[in-house]
This record gives sequence, C-alpha cells and structure tokens, in this order.
Amino acid sequence: MSYWVVVVDDDLITSEVQKQLIIDSGLSDQPLSFKDGKEFMDALAELQKKPDKYIVLLDINMPQMDAWQVMDQLTEEQWSKIKVYITTSSTDQRDKERASRYRIHGYIEKPLTINKCMELRENLSSDGSFL
Repeated sequence: MSYWVVVVDDDLITSEVQKQLIIDSGLSDQPLSFKDGKEFMDALAELQKKPDKYIVLLDINMPQMDAWQVMDQLTEEQWSKIKVYITTSSTDQRDKERASRYRIHGYIEKPLTINKCMELRENLSSDGSFL
C-alpha cells in the first residue's frame, strides 16, 4: 500500500519549502499541496477513489476553511485513509489542547525541518498497520 504526503497551507512560500523538505528527506518524491482547507476537501473526494493512504500536514490558520473545520468535516471513511499532522507556527497551548480532541497523529511546530521530516518518515516506516 502506498501513501501520498499532502501539504495544506495558505502561505505559498511555506508550502513550497515544506514540499522540498519532504522530497529531500525521502518522505515522498511527489508531495501534493493545497492552499486551504476548502481546496483540500474539494479534492479529497477524488483522491479517496484511489487505494492510496494520505499523510496530511495541515496548517491551523487558513482562509475559507481552517484545520478545525477540515477535521470536523472528515467522515469516518476519510479518517481511515489519512493521518493528520498539525503544522503550525502557533505556540498557543489552547491550539494543542484543541488538536488533542481530534484523531491527529502529531503536532509539528513550524518551521518544518528536514530532521522533522526524517523523523516522520522513520515513524511511518515502523507503523506497519498504515503502510
């Protein structure tokens, strides 16, 4: 079973840097990106038709649809095919507490680094139930 890494972030520069780090770390050779939660949710229905699994690096604060709205709208079937990692520059403890109410697999404080990507890759490799 294969998986895709998806970056959902409204900052174009941040998104491009994250995609390059993902590639450089070997986490994925073709990460996908979406500029906000709405664009991601619109594409998710089509993505879900494939047998692949998805690692989603989801920024909290975005226009149109933020991370909380995305996670509120995910269906049980969608949750079964994705692992969500919050990526944020927020250091607000309330965001961490709110994130803990969802089935997220990690909370990554920005900036995303190659070391963080490599750690994520290692963790995913050892999680045989997902890959």
